[in-house]
Amino acid sequence: MTDSSSAPAVVSVRRDGDVAIIDLDDGKANALGHETIAALLASLDQVEADGADAVVLAGRPGRFSAGFDLTVMQAGPAEAQAMLKAGVDLFLRLYLFPRPVVAACTGHAIAAGAILLLSSDVRVGAAGEFKVGLPRSPSVCRSRSSPRSWPGTASPSGTTRRSSWAG
Repeated sequence: MTDSSSAPAVVSVRRDGDVAIIDLDDGKANALGHETIAALLASLDQVEADGADAVVLAGRPGRFSAGFDLTVMQAGPAEAQAMLKAGVDLFLRLYLFPRPVVAACTGHAIAAGAILLLSSDVRVGAAGEFKVGLPRSPSVCRSRSSPRSWPGTASPSGTTRRSSWAG
């Protein structure tokens, strides 16, 4: 994937024999915004059309991906929703890709960056003091649990739970 401007492409594709290597490098945290997600999806389409036998998805040294672009998340509900939908499309595209996908975790992989790892068939990590994980949000936990277990709700005995959520 090439960019017609003089700025280097955030997402690039190269070949090593029958293996396609998709590099993600924005020079910063490799946040997943609209343009980066679209470029990754287009790269996967290109790799599939070119007939590569396998795909390696790699970040830059020290940074695989910091997840969704927080500036887009804070731009308003419509922007955030569009980015989340595109992100889910990317995760499904990786997960259902017709060739093996290897995630070369070159550094920190947080939130949606960790989901990129989970969406791949195989994960290989670089040595180092890197963080890989998903943030835990009380609202997400609450949405996946029984309403009777929520703080401040009545238990079957009629008493109210007054526990708090720790993040």
